[in-house]
Amino acid sequence: MRRKHKSFFAEHMIASKVKISTTDSNTDVNECTDDDCMASDVAAANPSEPNSVLFGKNDVSQLTADKYVALWSLKLRERYRISGAACDEIRENTADMLSQSRMCLLNRVTSKMSQFHATPQLTDAVRDIISTPTTYEVSFQQLTTESQVNKYIESNFAFVEPVQYKLRNLSADDSSIEYMQYVPLLQSLKTLLQNDDMFSSVINSHQSADNRMRDFCDGSLFQQHPLFSSNFHALQIILYYDEFTAVNPLGHRAKKYKISAFYFMLGNVHPKDCSRLHTIYLVVLCYATAMKKCGFDEVLRPLINDLTFLAEQGIVLERTDVTVTLHGALSAVVADNLAAHSIGGYLESFSSIHPCRFCIIRKDKLKCEFVYNQAHLRTAASYDSQCLSVSRDQSFQSVYGLKRKSALNAVPHFHVISGLPSDVMHDLLEGVVCDVLESAVNHFVMTGSITLNFLNQQIEKFPYAGNDRCNKPDVLTEATKFRQTAAKCRCLLQLLPLMIGHKIPAGDEKWEILLSLLQVHDLAFAPVLSEADTYLLDEAVEHFLGLFSHVFDMVTVKPKMHYLVHYGTQCRMFGPLVQFRSFRFEGKHGYFKDLACRLKCRKNVLLTLAKKHQYYQSWHLNCTGPYLHEDKATECRGTVVAVTSLPSYLQSLLQPVLVDSCDVFQASSAVVNGVKYESDLAVVTAVENYIPSFSLITSLFVVDSKLYIAVTNLGSQKYCRHFHCYTAAPSTESHLFTVHNLVDPFPLPVYAATDGALCIILRHHICLDSC
Repeated sequence: MRRKHKSFFAEHMIASKVKISTTDSNTDVNECTDDDCMASDVAAANPSEPNSVLFGKNDVSQLTADKYVALWSLKLRERYRISGAACDEIRENTADMLSQSRMCLLNRVTSKMSQFHATPQLTDAVRDIISTPTTYEVSFQQLTTESQVNKYIESNFAFVEPVQYKLRNLSADDSSIEYMQYVPLLQSLKTLLQNDDMFSSVINSHQSADNRMRDFCDGSLFQQHPLFSSNFHALQIILYYDEFTAVNPLGHRAKKYKISAFYFMLGNVHPKDCSRLHTIYLVVLCYATAMKKCGFDEVLRPLINDLTFLAEQGIVLERTDVTVTLHGALSAVVADNLAAHSIGGYLESFSSIHPCRFCIIRKDKLKCEFVYNQAHLRTAASYDSQCLSVSRDQSFQSVYGLKRKSALNAVPHFHVISGLPSDVMHDLLEGVVCDVLESAVNHFVMTGSITLNFLNQQIEKFPYAGNDRCNKPDVLTEATKFRQTAAKCRCLLQLLPLMIGHKIPAGDEKWEILLSLLQVHDLAFAPVLSEADTYLLDEAVEHFLGLFSHVFDMVTVKPKMHYLVHYGTQCRMFGPLVQFRSFRFEGKHGYFKDLACRLKCRKNVLLTLAKKHQYYQSWHLNCTGPYLHEDKATECRGTVVAVTSLPSYLQSLLQPVLVDSCDVFQASSAVVNGVKYESDLAVVTAVENYIPSFSLITSLFVVDSKLYIAVTNLGSQKYCRHFHCYTAAPSTESHLFTVHNLVDPFPLPVYAATDGALCIILRHHICLDSC
């Protein structure tokens, strides 16, 4: 019999309170998407009645009923985007239905008791009980309007109220008044750390113990930081800054509703847990015009004050289990290059004599210097000295590439010189990769190796698998223009060798540039690196830039290409740069864009966006589903099958994990730690002589909410450099793995070559040291 995962795992999906562990937390997240989260909230409030969420239970406390109705209303309004008026109507009609159902029940019970000649005393007693409104009726009546629900949420739930600030305009010729919305950082931290998952992430460090780099806490900056190096529980604040258009960017009001946003996230949280958008928190919203008129110093003043207080005095966190004082500091500011230069006080035009924010290389040397030079690095002392010179003589701006001192330098233990890491998404996927693909593909079309029509046919008809299906590239209108999203551009880069590699002769120097770029890409996007890998990245960048500037000598080397020179050094400082990419932060923009499109009134759009975001965050913090990822299998699709109906080799594999069970849940797909596993994908299960060993997923089984992966080993493996892929052939040897047994947790698409071999492309470099 086929069962959906929701009914099969109902008892496991209702989360309980998380106990703080003294071991490293490696849990990952799943979205609270089903109504069980709401049900568990009420059950937790009344543990003696786990099923008390059912309407009509008269022994449910009024507090529990109020909480349920408020959370239910909040979920409808903020998660499913149902309008406030519609929610009011739903609550009112629900209250009427409950009342009418109770009165119908009263009439039926009274009639039946009369039929059986019940005593008047019994009849009156039953009538009195049923005539009394249930706790849920009372709750729906008390929380009828949107304002009543808001008042209840703000008083009883984890809700941080945005504060509106009036900004001082620096322009003497402009008398307009500008405002911004600020969500107090210290209050947000206190609220977030009341959550057990978040508090556990702070108390239990996830610093690596095997000399590998996985996050900021494994880099040299963390180890040398005056606060973090001595206090492993200190809060690591990662700030993000960007601008987005809240309405149609082609419309006449696009400029008016261009918004500057600051978000933050806690670096104490394991990288796997940072993929959920509700772990990214709002700090500041203001119009982009206000940012230009008033400046960063004015807009960031409340945030800088809070960061200073956090570093010097700390926050006192009062929990039911412990009272602790936590300090914290700003660890990094994530932004694209334009935003990073803007907030760092650098020139945004990239046309100065020294266009790099990391070193003082001259612009005319970008095409010939491809090696990281320690002596050319900018330092905090030189930055401050140059800013002083610029303040005295504005003509030095074009010389130093600086126009003012950054306001963030006032934050204790922080300086923009070592606080603005590169963004691999913008540098590579929206910069270097596009330039290289345009140059290489245009060359192949011009020389007749391929035609544009052939390439578009390959893009259209390629048998995409796994994540590649979601990121299928768009066809090209012309060979010299690559207009793709970052995810589509990455997909095209990795699959292009399989699409057209058979048309390109081996040893073609333009093709070698593409292959060298793929090596840089794989290392730059690796989530785990050894120190040796960072130096390998330096060599790969030097080789790529040298080859590109030599072969395409007429193409300008842009600053984005030069930034690659600093990748190895920054990985040693910050840990893997992929952890500081803008992908998820920009995903947060989508929430506000979607919300702005639904608004009927834009009288004070910043306040509306900020408050509704805080209501949405409040729902996530108050529903008892897992706030961060869990190691359990979720979102499973499949059937319950008899073990005896499985092939004999699968029965043998499952025998050690099945205890007196005749049935097992066989999944067609399952999600663990936010990663989706499916049959016919490949996984890295071992390392032999520093070469990854692949296996093909044949079946997925879930036992006690734990995913077991049945795989078939792949033999005859070899690396084909011309196609930048591994080839293999299936074998008959099978094994059973869990996610934690895999060398790399990410499954890989498998494509069939014309000769029948299986082709596997790594998504990123896999750290093989000490495997």
